[in-house]
Amino acid sequence: MSFLSKSLTILTLGLMVSNQAFAADSVVVPLYSPNLNSSKVGNITSLITSEVDFSGRYDMVSQATQRPSTLTPKCLKSVSCLRPIAQKEGVDAMITGSVTKVGNELEFFIILYERSMIIRMKRFRIEDSPLTLAADVGGYIQEVVTGEAPATEEDSTGGASLTNALDEEGDIFGGEEDPLDFSLDPEEDARKAAAARADEARQAEEARRRQAMEEQARRLAMEAEAARLAAEANQATEEEDDFDFDFAPSTVEVVDDTSSSDGIVEEDDLTLNFDEPKPKKTKSEPKKEAYPSGTSYNSSRTKKSKSSKSVSSGRIDATATMTGKVGAGNFQSLNFVTYGGEVGVHMSDAVSVQIAADGFATYQSSPVLDDNGEPTDVIQQSWRLLIPVSLGVLYHFEGDMAKPYVGADLQVLPAYAGVGSGVAVGLRGRVGSNFMVADNFGFNVNVGLGFWNGQYFVYTTTPTGAPLKPTGFTPQISAGPLVTF
Repeated sequence: MSFLSKSLTILTLGLMVSNQAFAADSVVVPLYSPNLNSSKVGNITSLITSEVDFSGRYDMVSQATQRPSTLTPKCLKSVSCLRPIAQKEGVDAMITGSVTKVGNELEFFIILYERSMIIRMKRFRIEDSPLTLAADVGGYIQEVVTGEAPATEEDSTGGASLTNALDEEGDIFGGEEDPLDFSLDPEEDARKAAAARADEARQAEEARRRQAMEEQARRLAMEAEAARLAAEANQATEEEDDFDFDFAPSTVEVVDDTSSSDGIVEEDDLTLNFDEPKPKKTKSEPKKEAYPSGTSYNSSRTKKSKSSKSVSSGRIDATATMTGKVGAGNFQSLNFVTYGGEVGVHMSDAVSVQIAADGFATYQSSPVLDDNGEPTDVIQQSWRLLIPVSLGVLYHFEGDMAKPYVGADLQVLPAYAGVGSGVAVGLRGRVGSNFMVADNFGFNVNVGLGFWNGQYFVYTTTPTGAPLKPTGFTPQISAGPLVTF
């Protein structure tokens, strides 16, 4: 062997020794992407994980389940931002970055973080194609991890030519015999054999990993196709449920496009697809209901079926309600015409808080009192108005059109016997129902029974001249429109 050949062999062994594995664990964090869906980013991250594991630099390579919210494009260039992410994963090394779709290409920015330092950064673009991505991304990842660019075809050819030139009979010294021929050295032959075996083992491992990646690509492609077919089937089922008619069962024929004419599945058809499956646009004829002979089709049947769904069953589906009320009430010997409004805030489907204000108006006839406070024969007539404000709770029951409820109110009557008369209070139980004629409109019927108590009621006279009692029952019935929100 010539001196130059021996020097090249020693240099090769030195490079092999320098590329020993980095004795630590590493994690691949999902890439940041502003315009790619999460499933596609997950597939790309899985490819990068396989390439990092293939490099043999780390003892253990794992893939993080999700990208931390702090991992942003600005964080990718900050050691202080990357350090807590690596510490949380419990590793010394981390590979991550970003991927952005630019036209028909994917732009990558990959970093290698080891022991509180950013070792390398690499920005590159690859065509947005599953085959191109699977074929080209490995070389860039190996360059980021090892710091060595992948060998090109031209470099491999040049190296082979130089070795062949050195092994030919006419060597570079121009003699028939190499004066520095160490071919009989047994240690050198052993080292060459060991290097050859290592190279064969590396090529076998590379072939095994590539085969595993191709199997994974086929499996992911088949899962994506199965998910797409299931989504189309679910969509078709939902569309059929929107009709109220019973149609005859139809037969669906499934054609396997992945099989060739002789029944063998082509390998190129089962490629890894990083794009979202696009639903096929097909034109379907509207289904028609078959009627017995002599029976005409009535279009009003369809209208009735659709209008019957305008009011949903169950409880009122609303966040708030607003109700107008007109009715009648009574307190001891006074009869009232009532009117007002009520707002309900629904805390849940069954419970609502009600705030209401009612006007209790009565046309009161009372005798005029003399100087001694005694009634005279002179009768005066005037409208008298009480405005109780109430706060209460209602419990709503389920129903179709009629949706009943029960509840209770606390009522407050300010200035109920004139200016300076203070405040009267009362409690009232309620029962009623909302009759919904549409999803957000209906009518309310309400019946209430309670009592009012106030010490100044005794200063209010009745048509008979007798004063009112401090406490009395207050029945009321009312009805009015209801709007839901």
